[in-house]
Amino acid sequence: MLAVLAFPEIDYCADMERQIGHGRSTASGQTRIQSGFIHFAPDGPRIELKHDQGWRYLNTGGARYARADYTRNLILLKRRCFENVRWNEQLRFMGEHLDFYLSLRRGGLKGAFTPDLIQLHWDDLKRFCIDMGAEKSWRGRDTEERRQMQKTFVETWGKVPEVTSAQVWQDRVLMNARRAARWVFVKARGVR
Repeated sequence: MLAVLAFPEIDYCADMERQIGHGRSTASGQTRIQSGFIHFAPDGPRIELKHDQGWRYLNTGGARYARADYTRNLILLKRRCFENVRWNEQLRFMGEHLDFYLSLRRGGLKGAFTPDLIQLHWDDLKRFCIDMGAEKSWRGRDTEERRQMQKTFVETWGKVPEVTSAQVWQDRVLMNARRAARWVFVKARGVR
């Protein structure tokens, strides 16, 4: 990440994640980039995630990287990022990541990620509680935090940003193609 940040046009750099345990949309052991670009439109900001296989990497001086406005959470930032952008303390556990990247982009700061550094991510341990009373308070707080996040986003950005992903569409196309091929195979075997 330091090699990528050596480029003057890059202000922050992230890594990739390898999922350990059950994740929302990633199987255990898989890596995920989950990065993309931020677009500001009159009706509010939009995040467009790019398919993991669609990235083309620049390779300068042995440091591979791809430009992206929105990246994973583990990032290394140059000091100048904090001259224009502050972490929103009102957002906890929901929306803080998205709000920070929107602020970086609005501030004209440029981001990237490198596929050469992979950190482990444990989604299933995020809210681990042994005490059931604490567990119930986490679950109840989730609803209040979601309301606070929505209110903050509407006040700051005009709406909760839309996040789109080419990967979901491409995965559905691939899944449907596999189903169709399986159906043709089964029909062909049944005809014989």
